[in-house]
Amino acid sequence: MTTFQALADAFFKALTHLIPISKLVPETITQGLMHWSLPNTELELLVLLMGSLAFIIFFRFDWLGMVSAALTSIVNPLSLKPNRRTLDQHTLIFLFIVFLPSFILNHAIKGLILENEVLVHPFLLAGLSLALGLVFQFSHRWNKRIFGLNHLKLGHAWIISMILLASVHPIFPMIGLLWIGFAVMNYHFEAIFKYSMLILGFDIFLETLGHLSQVGIKGSVEQVGALNSIAVFVISFTVFWIGLENLQKTLTEATFKTFQWISLAVAAYFVAYYFLHN
Repeated sequence: MTTFQALADAFFKALTHLIPISKLVPETITQGLMHWSLPNTELELLVLLMGSLAFIIFFRFDWLGMVSAALTSIVNPLSLKPNRRTLDQHTLIFLFIVFLPSFILNHAIKGLILENEVLVHPFLLAGLSLALGLVFQFSHRWNKRIFGLNHLKLGHAWIISMILLASVHPIFPMIGLLWIGFAVMNYHFEAIFKYSMLILGFDIFLETLGHLSQVGIKGSVEQVGALNSIAVFVISFTVFWIGLENLQKTLTEATFKTFQWISLAVAAYFVAYYFLHN
């Protein structure tokens, strides 16, 4: 593994965590077409560590509010009643309703889907990518932008959580489904950004812990190489931080349209990949 390969893989891993492009795209390029031999789990852990750090710093005040709300709920369970709970407690409940069902389902059967050749056949991936592009188009046209920050409704959380269950198939990126879910529920773009990224932050934290239990930081650095690891840390944190800053400023209807066309391009890519790979 060269430094260029480590940097390229880290860049794509960070990017596909943050924006609605399936992780299967860079994986099929690096492993299927380029035939790079990379320590996938170890590299993923290094990227996730920097992603966790970027999310902690970027949303530091929100996380402090979430921690305070969790502690308050544990110490005083009666504070969770609708007429007593704080805004942070309400937000925490909303985010967990959205996040937990898909997290449990993903860890239960996502591996089985990846092992099924029919479910990850390039033609099926192309069809699902095409469908995702059409749903992006529908969601930004449907969105009336009625609800803003701090106007979360628990009824909406259950509907968004059902949409997020589709992320069990690896072609559907979690962040894309979150954007679609919040848009369909008529949230303003600043609310879509904040709450979708907080949910993504939960996922990245838990993924990081899962990878730590498998390989550990020391083992990952030894496998990737010390200098390569430093390069991966730098490129990963930079991608996450710049990505968060830019999405906060530019997440609008135009962003949905952009990823609508990118989803269509991904569909075309998987058709081409089938013929190139066979």
